Amino acid sequence: MKRFLSTTMAVAMLGVLVGLSGCATTKQLEEVRALAEQANRAAAQARGAAADAQKSGNNAQRAAADATAAAQQAQATASNAQATADQAALSAADARACCEANAERIDRAFRKAQTK
Repeated sequence: MKRFLSTTMAVAMLGVLVGLSGCATTKQLEEVRALAEQANRAAAQARGAAADAQKSGNNAQRAAADATAAAQQAQATASNAQATADQAALSAADARACCEANAERIDRAFRKAQTK
């Protein structure tokens, strides 16, 4: 971009010199044309670089959105896993209580059978 500005300034200064002198040689006109073409190429390169930077920015934004969505999905999965684990713990406690009650019943029945 700096090169584009310096080339543009050179073209403008040469144009002013030609304008003030009132005449221009073929060599001067060729120099102006070459500088103008160089400025146009520099401007095209700058536009290309800006477009590439925009594409990179868009890609980075999409990647960040995808990462956010993946993190949210992971959070939901973790929450579901925690709820399942909590439910399994409750079921295990219920099963333990049932086993203890059955064991007590069997012990009473066994004691009762031995006293007869």
